[in-house]
Amino acid sequence: MNIALLLQIADRISKQPGVFDMREWATKEDCRTEACIAGWAMLLSEIEPKWDSSDQAHVQNFERGARVLELTLPQAQALFHLHRWPTEFWWQYRSAKTAEEAATVAVRRIHHFIEIGA
Repeated sequence: MNIALLLQIADRISKQPGVFDMREWATKEDCRTEACIAGWAMLLSEIEPKWDSSDQAHVQNFERGARVLELTLPQAQALFHLHRWPTEFWWQYRSAKTAEEAATVAVRRIHHFIEIGA
């Protein structure tokens, strides 16, 4: 597990909550980039994510994010797929009213993931 990169992602999300969205691998709009945890893993590692929403892009982004974060398949699924987050984090993220609230939950999830390895 690439803990240093996970901590960089958590730091980016906490400092710029508006650039984080678990619904998108990575998107660019009006000179602004948003990404999920896997998307930020790629972007911070200077790996270009697939910007389209095709199934092939989904698989490639999943694999690239897992590889750069040095995660096993089950670890990547547990971190990259919101529905696989522990219930408390999933519920809090889905209930968040602002980008700041969602980012706070995601940062807590990343730290929890590092702590337990899943």
